[in-house]
Amino acid sequence: EKKTMSNIEKLPYEAIMLFPMPLYRTNIGREFTKQEQDEFDIIVSEQLVHDEMYYNEYKRGEQYKKISHDKYLLNRKSFLSIRTFFEQHLKEFVTSVMGIDTAETSWSPYITQSWINVYESSHHNPFHLHRNSIISGVFYINCLELPGNKTDGRLFEGNIHQMYYEIDLPIAQDTMFSDKPYFIPVVAGDLVLFPSTTMHSVNLNETSDQTRKSFA
Repeated sequence: EKKTMSNIEKLPYEAIMLFPMPLYRTNIGREFTKQEQDEFDIIVSEQLVHDEMYYNEYKRGEQYKKISHDKYLLNRKSFLSIRTFFEQHLKEFVTSVMGIDTAETSWSPYITQSWINVYESSHHNPFHLHRNSIISGVFYINCLELPGNKTDGRLFEGNIHQMYYEIDLPIAQDTMFSDKPYFIPVVAGDLVLFPSTTMHSVNLNETSDQTRKSFA
């Protein structure tokens, strides 16, 4: 009997999931102090600029986020407690999750730049990664209140998803390798740490009267 494509037996194979990407999430567990909130307000009201990376490339800066002019905000005394919180969890992520022996290597993680992102109505941030660091993080000062019990959050994707988008390959079915990016829900006070090589983005702020603020 002649076999056709419809009755040919499926080829035997094994798909092995390699190298999971760790994502670390915690919450500061307290309200911001008046000193911290006042500093946030000053930065957001007086010290914001367009994100030059996207503003220069697309010439549509109003559609993308704004950032603080100061890229070393954690050096300010008002943010000493927040910086300590970041450093404690950064060390925990490196040692407990990534398994790095900082005593043996005489190396410990340290924070380089730190700035505030502001997403006003219609602002978003496309998929990107950070090539000049090992670990990246975002700390949510406030999140959007969305209708229908929706939760504000951030999208993450693996390198294979990046290939699909760059080459525009047609996807016939969703699998663990071709599925859409992962959505990580967040609330105010959440700190999320992840390897800097991980592609990530921020959804469009579809509200008309709310602003999302985060510490990067």
